[in-house]
Amino acid sequence: MIATDDSDRTLLNRVFEGLLALPANTLDPGPMANASLSANAVELVRRVNEHFESAEWSDELYHATVYAGAVREMASAGRSDLDEPIPALPEWAVEPVLARSRRQVEALATTGVDVIGDPGILVPPHLATAAGGVPDTISLDQATAALIGAIRGAARRESILAAQRGADPDPGAASGRKLVAAAVRRLTRRGR
Repeated sequence: MIATDDSDRTLLNRVFEGLLALPANTLDPGPMANASLSANAVELVRRVNEHFESAEWSDELYHATVYAGAVREMASAGRSDLDEPIPALPEWAVEPVLARSRRQVEALATTGVDVIGDPGILVPPHLATAAGGVPDTISLDQATAALIGAIRGAARRESILAAQRGADPDPGAASGRKLVAAAVRRLTRRGR
């Protein structure tokens, strides 16, 4: 196991280079950004989750439209002036989070697994607490990003499902030859 923190963002690359006997700096860490959602966007996703649950829509649809669609698009869309940061933990949650973190680190020590880095980093030294309400607005840019992401996710899902059915995923963009081939397949199936 590798225990990492923000103080050394190159640790993972160095460990894997060592494991694979690669020269140092062979692996490119890429951009060091780890975009997270604003509190506004998290609240939007929470409300969408409630609708998904009450409608009993499938996990596959959720993954395509919300997780791989809206959430991904909102995370990469950047921030607006209306965005609120993720709040700290509520007061009642601090001790349970710390206790659970300590138990996990203690359990890790008993497994015999080799640990690279300091597993103590998994226990936060302090947790801020917050007071405040839940955001009830979201910027037009974030709402647009969420909708575009959901549409892109749905389109990807439909393309995959169409390919699984053997159909052309986007007949509108298909060449004449592909359209004729698709029509022949459909007529052949109907003829059977």
